[in-house]
Amino acid sequence: MDNLSEFLIGLELRLHTKEVRSCRDSLNELLADEFREIGASGQYFGKQEVLEHLPEEDGISIEASEFEVRELSHDIVHITYKSNLIGKGGNLIRTSYRTSVWKQSESRWQMVFHQGTVTTLKP
Repeated sequence: MDNLSEFLIGLELRLHTKEVRSCRDSLNELLADEFREIGASGQYFGKQEVLEHLPEEDGISIEASEFEVRELSHDIVHITYKSNLIGKGGNLIRTSYRTSVWKQSESRWQMVFHQGTVTTLKP
């Protein structure tokens, strides 16, 4: 795996941490102003909804695996992976396939798109 792939997977994993998910400033730094998401719930929303609601989320953790990174151009990268959403008691809530698009603007990388698709496959 090359340095760019490792770096962007690291950014993706930062978005899974409670510290980043609960901090509007950190989320604002990692998500582009034009960010859009289609959640595993099927809901479609933008950056402002994430900044308003994600910091209030409590008691979940995310396990991610099977990363694939594709460089679409020198400043756009597509990442796919599998995730398990884990509840407060350590129980598996759902397994999803995830896809993110990262774009380099000026000297930093930001997520511009994310989608989660629930799967019935075993974790």
